Amino acid sequence: MRSAGDARLEGLLRKGLARPDPLRLGIEGAPNEELVGSGGKVSPALSSVGPRVRARDGGGTAVPELRVQAQRVAQTLLGSLGERRAAV
Repeated sequence: MRSAGDARLEGLLRKGLARPDPLRLGIEGAPNEELVGSGGKVSPALSSVGPRVRARDGGGTAVPELRVQAQRVAQTLLGSLGERRAAV
């Protein structure tokens, strides 16, 4: 996988906060769009939408696909907010 000079992506890869997907077309994301780090651990603090996670979804550049990905991220964030409120 090439990071194409993207300093943010290079930093995530270097720090182990993201890892290439199995096909090395982008980065690996969990089904809810959270990033998968170098050790296979899913990060609840980092999500990705778009072509960087294209290997899992088979694209990630068309508006309908992006809409679904963005909805997953929003649902995950809302769920985590609900969990935090319940803990308070």
